[in-house]
Amino acid sequence: MMSIDEIKVGLLVSDLSIAKDLSLNLREHDIYASVYLNLDSFLLDVKNNKIDFAIADVKSIAASTLSVSNFLKKYAMRIAFFYGEDSRKYIGQILNYDHYGIIKNNIDLGSQIKSALKLVYKEMNLDRKLSFTQTKLREVSRDLSRVEKKSISQYEAINSYEVIGNFLRQIKREEGDFLSSLVKSLEQWQICESYTILNISNGKIESLPLKQKKYKVLGSMPIAENFDVSKEYLEMLTNAYEDDFVHKPICMKLNFEANLLLLGQFSPALKAQGAIDYLSNTLCLSSIEQTSISQYQSTHFMEFLDKIDKSFFHKKDLDKKYLTIDLRNFRSFVESAQSSKLYFHKFMNAFINAISSHATLEFEVITNGFEAIYVGVKPLQIKEAYDYLKEKINDFPYWNYLENSTIILAQKHYPTLMLTGLSSSSILRSTHLSKDFSSVLQKGN
Repeated sequence: MMSIDEIKVGLLVSDLSIAKDLSLNLREHDIYASVYLNLDSFLLDVKNNKIDFAIADVKSIAASTLSVSNFLKKYAMRIAFFYGEDSRKYIGQILNYDHYGIIKNNIDLGSQIKSALKLVYKEMNLDRKLSFTQTKLREVSRDLSRVEKKSISQYEAINSYEVIGNFLRQIKREEGDFLSSLVKSLEQWQICESYTILNISNGKIESLPLKQKKYKVLGSMPIAENFDVSKEYLEMLTNAYEDDFVHKPICMKLNFEANLLLLGQFSPALKAQGAIDYLSNTLCLSSIEQTSISQYQSTHFMEFLDKIDKSFFHKKDLDKKYLTIDLRNFRSFVESAQSSKLYFHKFMNAFINAISSHATLEFEVITNGFEAIYVGVKPLQIKEAYDYLKEKINDFPYWNYLENSTIILAQKHYPTLMLTGLSSSSILRSTHLSKDFSSVLQKGN
């Protein structure tokens, strides 16, 4: 039950002697009431929620109009009436009021007031419980709403990746090179409403001159030299060409060299977070599989070790600096029970193409089986190469080359990037080759 001191009581009376009698009886319940000698001040405090329960002298309220009754109902004012012999004649004028009792003077005021307060306490406690229950219901409703949104988001993600998977399989079924297979598939894909393929060359970006039902040939735009096709740049392109589409289009890379871009308007089936990046990365890999391998200088691993030792022993600077992409974390995952079959040849081809496809950096690539890949660049380009390779390692879709492509690969299983050792023995130690072979080389050093 509610404690007594929480209730705010007001007395509306025209006679201070009546106010005194009522106040003394209320103090027996530890209630200190506010006294109102006129109706206007009383109604103002009712409006401002300063009174929970009122006892009104029928004489003070008898002259009021029906609007006062409606006013008290509007603000859910709990009220009891008080009358004496001189005010009995006014009782008929309060019959249209909802009240909590009619208290008669000179008949045990204390018991009558106690009965009225008991009803008020009970109702106020019920109101409090109702308010608490409603608050809890709102919290539960919010929780259910969050669960529903999460479920919808998960459903959208599953649906998006399923739609993308069907589209990619369609591309592979088409005969011809990657670009023609892509265009044929986009024309049949209901998710794609309209599109264009942008080519970046000779200081400008422009649509390829294709004639297809959904295809749009857009105006060309100049571009700065050595620009970087970042996410920010792709977003800028969508804004620049937005007026050529019904809704804001989506722009994505079609190859790792980023000289071909797909700009299209797609249905909401692709709105799941990460779906567009996944589609773009997979298209880039598909373009590699269906076209010739990127051009990079390849060196045999043993020749590479000889070259490193020649520099180490003769104290001569190399014409390149080298970075090591350590594959052991990924290899351990592939060897583990939680993995599935890896398509080794496709994976290595796609991975090497992904890391070596840069517009300005010239790479020397050395592979050491499934242990490590060594990448050489000009000494002044080492910082730029490190940042570029780090990004490619983190963005590469490793799962695409597992038989079960739904497996989620944790970051700890990704290859790691580091500076290459200065001698063959340090390189061999870092890749865990034969202890005997490594120790022989170490003794020779």
